[in-house]
Amino acid sequence: MSNNLPPQIKPLPTDVSFTQSRDAGDPGCLCSRCLLPIGKNTAPIRLFPGNARWELRYHPMCLGFETNDNNLDDWKEDYKDLPY
Repeated sequence: MSNNLPPQIKPLPTDVSFTQSRDAGDPGCLCSRCLLPIGKNTAPIRLFPGNARWELRYHPMCLGFETNDNNLDDWKEDYKDLPY
């Protein structure tokens, strides 16, 4: 395991909030930080503040996380190996 801790998830005052929750791959699913579309093979990081009716969503890399988007299919069957 790496000694590098994941970055702190902290919204910036310049991040854009959205009142509609859209699925990754939808043309309206934009990143709150870079405002570029979030593709269907990307698992966005979503923040839903308290009782607010809005969300922030991010590309993982826009928050400083490394991703492995090219191998998402490798993760689909992992649950079958878990002990009961």
